[in-house]
Amino acid sequence: MRKSTIIVADNITTPTYEYLCDELKKKLGEDIEFEYKIDNSIIGGFILNLDGIVYDNSIKTQLDRLKKHIKNGDEA
Repeated sequence: MRKSTIIVADNITTPTYEYLCDELKKKLGEDIEFEYKIDNSIIGGFILNLDGIVYDNSIKTQLDRLKKHIKNGDEA
């Protein structure tokens, strides 16, 4: 079984977390076991670490990218 860490903010509901895990298993393979961690600095969304690869879908990262684009004058 592949082990992964999924980081979420504590405002996630249990049904939403279970849905997220189910969808990730469908996309990445049923043989995944999730370790659950809370980090409120991500605001929302999630960060998944699977096999040393980090998938960052957090609100904090999205806001940081937007801020960088605005600062640099790029289109978002």
